[in-house]
Amino acid sequence: MLGSGGTRAGTYWVTASAPHRLLGYSGFDVLHDGDGEPHESMFDPVAKLSVRTENAATARGTYEAMRTAVRSLPSVVPISTEPDPEEVSETVDEECGALCHTVTVTVSLTNRMPYQSVTARYALALKALLHKDEDGYRLGNPRSVDIGSCTVRLPTAKPGTTVRAVCTMGGPVLRKAVQAASDQHGFVQMTLQTEATRQVDGITGPSHAKDLLQKLDLHAGQITRTG
Repeated sequence: MLGSGGTRAGTYWVTASAPHRLLGYSGFDVLHDGDGEPHESMFDPVAKLSVRTENAATARGTYEAMRTAVRSLPSVVPISTEPDPEEVSETVDEECGALCHTVTVTVSLTNRMPYQSVTARYALALKALLHKDEDGYRLGNPRSVDIGSCTVRLPTAKPGTTVRAVCTMGGPVLRKAVQAASDQHGFVQMTLQTEATRQVDGITGPSHAKDLLQKLDLHAGQITRTG
């Protein structure tokens, strides 16, 4: 029996007797229209399902072609998806160097997915926030000073692991901000803030080719025996 997702153009391999249980499929997904909506959601269907009886030789040839395709799969394949915050999260820490003339930013990525590995990079923007106080009371919003930016590429995070990468920023702008924060007459305090934007370069996972081959062998045996 077919699922509720509708039919797609191609060949469906079903059992010979009713209700024609679906055993396999070969073909291409239906095209999409200009708005990205599947054609099967439109009023005029582009694929109609029909059933005809084929002989065992045809079935064996088709299953052998599918087995050949599966055998060519590597053990790890790319996955087209974007992890959510529950699966992949990051922490960012800033640490001043000597006299705070440089700041080292450390990015840690934790991959909680059980099977997929993640390769990512981060765009980092470091700011110094200058807070001015008078008589122990903080006034208004802090003044933001752009210190610098960099991009770091993290090692591949395997399932259940945490990886890290660092970059160091500094220069005249940071030294000037530190000097202003050290001015006791102005009662200025400085804190650091990093904006980190994650850019996922790739997600990979096991192809499960061995399991697929076993299923194909099982289905091929069923349909060729009925043929």
